[in-house]
Amino acid sequence: MNYPSWQSAFLETARELVQRVSGFIPNLLSAAILLLLGWLLARLIRLSIRKLMGLGLGRLSAARAVGNAVERSKLHYTIPSLTGSLAYWIILALFAAAAVERLELALADNLVSQLAFYLPRVPPGLLLVFAGVLLESTEDRVLVPARKFPQEASILANPEA
Repeated sequence: MNYPSWQSAFLETARELVQRVSGFIPNLLSAAILLLLGWLLARLIRLSIRKLMGLGLGRLSAARAVGNAVERSKLHYTIPSLTGSLAYWIILALFAAAAVERLELALADNLVSQLAFYLPRVPPGLLLVFAGVLLESTEDRVLVPARKFPQEASILANPEA
């Protein structure tokens, strides 16, 4: 058995491992700092959005169809709370993407860039869902009276009958 070459191969591998880990630690620390700063900023913005919207817009929207639709959806959230949470998650996702990019891992960086590609599509999707909730509340105002008069409603549904 060639003991000196085995020992030197092990020592060389261990030395290379220590060198790579010590080179990765600054990237890991900067990614952790980015995540911490992003979390703090996201919490601060969520809180300020909730406070500012709660002052005027929350009361204004509660009197309108939007506020009624949110209440009828039984989400148990207010519009300022939903808006603040949306901003929180978007900011946190952006800082998480920056932290992963800082780690310089090619596969994770590619995955995060694909996620960031879809991130701008989230608010319009949420608006579509919210429009559906609004239409549902309008439907109840139209269909509830029709349920009170089933014969008239059946005539409207089947005019040939």
